[in-house]
Amino acid sequence: MKPQQRKLIGQIFKKIPVLKGLAPSQTQAVLNICETRFYEPGDIVCARGAMSEDMHILISGTMSVTGSDGTVIAVLNPVMAVGEMGLIRRQERSAQVEAITPSNTITIARLPFEQLLAKDPKLKTLFYGNVVDSLSTKIVNDNLRALDHVDSHTAAQLTIHKLQKQLDYALSVIDDCDGLSRTEVERQFDEKMINEVVILFVDDETSIHSSVDRLLRKQSCNLLFAETGGDALELIEQYKVDLVITDIRMAPMDGCALAEEIGERYPDLPVVALSAMVNAEETEGHNFSGFIDKPIGIADFRLLVETTLTQDL
Repeated sequence: MKPQQRKLIGQIFKKIPVLKGLAPSQTQAVLNICETRFYEPGDIVCARGAMSEDMHILISGTMSVTGSDGTVIAVLNPVMAVGEMGLIRRQERSAQVEAITPSNTITIARLPFEQLLAKDPKLKTLFYGNVVDSLSTKIVNDNLRALDHVDSHTAAQLTIHKLQKQLDYALSVIDDCDGLSRTEVERQFDEKMINEVVILFVDDETSIHSSVDRLLRKQSCNLLFAETGGDALELIEQYKVDLVITDIRMAPMDGCALAEEIGERYPDLPVVALSAMVNAEETEGHNFSGFIDKPIGIADFRLLVETTLTQDL
């Protein structure tokens, strides 16, 4: 490898998360075990099902990563790495990497790298620390992407529910508009128009209220809170509530009694049970549309909210 190439590759190493922070001597030691490889379009760089034996750093060109169903799940551009975990574990590859355009890579084979780490404990500590940091960042980013997806999906479902309510109101106005002017019809429609989905949360632990507020604050909904069953019934009388989420263990009226009372007065209003002390089976037969465990899981909570609201649409 020419000195100019070594200098360029040394600069590239600084951009690879698992190789960041290398001292000049460590960079040189890794360079000594590197290979440069060239791939034509269509060439397979990493085969699905093959053992993870090396790491590839793309220095020019583009490559695709395909899953088990053949779907492209990522496109690699310079300077990106693939197969980092192949340096520390021996498992079959779950994805396949192939060149899209003429591509050059730097390849680090697992066995020589393991031997290098064994000779340099400081390099070993640095490398594994970088791996932990890289995996932690990936997990956080994956969770954020998942939450963004859940947020978008939940918001869409709440919007659908809101539009359905608006349609119901429009039809009710039309039913009553015989002999009325257009202006009067529009006035009545405006009076009945709903702009938000209303969710009532009932729990005698007020700390839970703030948690629920954080879980749903980005969504297009209006949150109401009550600490007792009696307070909840008063709010239902005042507002057009779309969903009730209630804790089970409360006094003087527990969640089961509240759900039954709501079922008698408002048979179309869904009620979801929430509890850390009671399981889902114990809530059967009490007019519950769903069940959530405490502590509340973000994705599960939002999914249950949206499915409960839209199950009759």
